[in-house]
Amino acid sequence: MRIIHVHPSSRMGNIFVKPLIDFEKSVGHKSQLISFNRNSLNQNIFFDLRLTSPRMLIDAFRFLVFLKKQKPDMIFCHNSAQALIPLIISNIIKVKKIIYFNHGITYLGYSGLLKYLFFQLEKSNAFFSDFTITVSPYMKKILDKIKPNSKIIYNGSACGIKTEKTAINEKKLEKFPKKHIVISFIGRLHIRKGIIVLKKILDHFNNSDKIKFQFFGFTESEFFNFSKKKYRNLKCFGFVNDVSFYLKESNILILPSLHEGLPYSLLEGMLYHNLIMVNNVDGMNNLIKNGYNGFIINNNNYQTYISLINDYINNKIDYETILQNSFKVLKKYDRSKFIRHYSKFLNKMEKTL
Repeated sequence: MRIIHVHPSSRMGNIFVKPLIDFEKSVGHKSQLISFNRNSLNQNIFFDLRLTSPRMLIDAFRFLVFLKKQKPDMIFCHNSAQALIPLIISNIIKVKKIIYFNHGITYLGYSGLLKYLFFQLEKSNAFFSDFTITVSPYMKKILDKIKPNSKIIYNGSACGIKTEKTAINEKKLEKFPKKHIVISFIGRLHIRKGIIVLKKILDHFNNSDKIKFQFFGFTESEFFNFSKKKYRNLKCFGFVNDVSFYLKESNILILPSLHEGLPYSLLEGMLYHNLIMVNNVDGMNNLIKNGYNGFIINNNNYQTYISLINDYINNKIDYETILQNSFKVLKKYDRSKFIRHYSKFLNKMEKTL
């Protein structure tokens, strides 16, 4: 089959889509990634199809011509906010299988007019696709209310995660960190990612010599513009393609988001033996069971996060048992298992062409 994946972000495409493309090519499919900017798989083939782009109409025509020449059997349009234009063009070209790959439901994080607009966008994505692939039972339930055609390939994972034993054992389980405890956060600088709660936790531990924070997804200057305050025990690294080096040195991963699908960062955190602390929302509580493989915080109460961090410092948490349980959960999302199910999915699609 000729398969095209469209993802607006080349960075995210290389993380979540490249593993799928690598497998597709390994079994004989002709696959490629198209993004809205340059990507490592197709350096010079990109189309700016953002709804807000001044080049959108020109690049939409270029993309239409491109699809006519390529004649793909199947197209995957990834991302909730930017899938619409590729989906519409795929319908115009009459691609045989048009799939909307939803990694997160944007409208859940907004209110008012923006919530309404993002909801309408979600309805349009569903309308212009044959069906939707999504990444958690929680999201499937919501999307099926819009159009009852969503699917989960395997345990809600987008591409699975590598869980080789050597990678797991690179970081030793340490009951007492030698110098200080490192707390990590991975996500965008946005209120719906729980950034206000993070700031309150930072404020509490700002004078602590035992705690260091490392945030990924935004720079220190961007965070300062939000917080209006400097923190001596915080480092912001911006976007990092591979956070594994940092998570190996981290002890706790916090994700206080107001909504999530299936956060890949939690899988990475468990892989590198981080104690997981998350807000009690659907999507995350499907992955984390309170006291078993991490901690779920009701109402995103920042004082509960602080209390748990102090319990960790004072060795009041059975850290090793929780991390062992984390690996048991993590194995359900192993990439090799996901790929086996993805292979079956592709075979079914090929038979229906």
